[in-house]
Amino acid sequence: MKPIKALPVVSILLLAGCFPSLQGSPPEAPSPTVTANALEVTKVSSDSRVEFAPRLSPNGEWLLYSAYDPSVSGPRAYSIVAISPKGGAQRPIAGPGAVWGTWFPDSRNIVYVSLLGDRPILVRTTAGGVGTTFITNNPLGGFDEQPDVSPDGRVIAFHTYLQGRYVLASVNIDGTSPTIYVPGTSPRWHPSGKKLVFDRLVDGKWHIFTLDLESGQVTQLTSGRHNNAFPSWSPDGKWLTFQSDRERTYQVYIMKEDGTAVTQITKGEGAAVEPNWGSDGYIYFSSTFGNVNFEKREEWRAADIWRVKPKLPE
Repeated sequence: MKPIKALPVVSILLLAGCFPSLQGSPPEAPSPTVTANALEVTKVSSDSRVEFAPRLSPNGEWLLYSAYDPSVSGPRAYSIVAISPKGGAQRPIAGPGAVWGTWFPDSRNIVYVSLLGDRPILVRTTAGGVGTTFITNNPLGGFDEQPDVSPDGRVIAFHTYLQGRYVLASVNIDGTSPTIYVPGTSPRWHPSGKKLVFDRLVDGKWHIFTLDLESGQVTQLTSGRHNNAFPSWSPDGKWLTFQSDRERTYQVYIMKEDGTAVTQITKGEGAAVEPNWGSDGYIYFSSTFGNVNFEKREEWRAADIWRVKPKLPE
């Protein structure tokens, strides 16, 4: 189950809650497995750290992701890295103490969450990691997390913790005009800039909703006894990808923007979490699939970034 978020261990809790527990004899590392609804799956990153929260740049040239080093204590264990989506050498962008990086539409700037203060705040830097600008010098709430920049590059949506619950919020890129919306987490802008998709805890299960920013209407897209979380729009805004535990472990799914045509993309023993639909048409996600450290029974310490090409239903 997607856990209640609490920093600085948010990512560890997230991964530990999504990946299966190992018991008995250590199994072999699972091979990447996809359903008939996927055309191909490939590994993008590989190192000794936990890699999560992949975000492809709008121009498709760089993949941004967060990394956690289990050998380092506290917030300084987190950093942000860039890599070619086809694999290759890593390029440090921000950290230590940096997480949840995302791109501006120009593919030249990013915003991320800094963990080095009393509370997490939003920070802006260049794609080369040169220079920093504090967007929320004073956090809007308890935990300003998971930012996403609007398609016009003017507004940053994120979630924060206020009055005992997580809520969606936004600020201008200079930190002005703070706005609180509705309860929820993990907001993502629709390509039109007119609505947000997000997840929310309902009766102990995570489900996916949309918020129309013009009318204020909230629409629930998933329901039932399974968790559905971390939604991300397709480039044309007609589909969503998300993680769900409809199998024994979390896997990547897609559905139409109205919540219909739910289709499973990945399957198998390894978990596939935090999917992000890139501008190149691939879905990038974090997974234990094929990790050389899987047999150490600490599978949440061994997650890499993969990408899969979904086959959209007719």
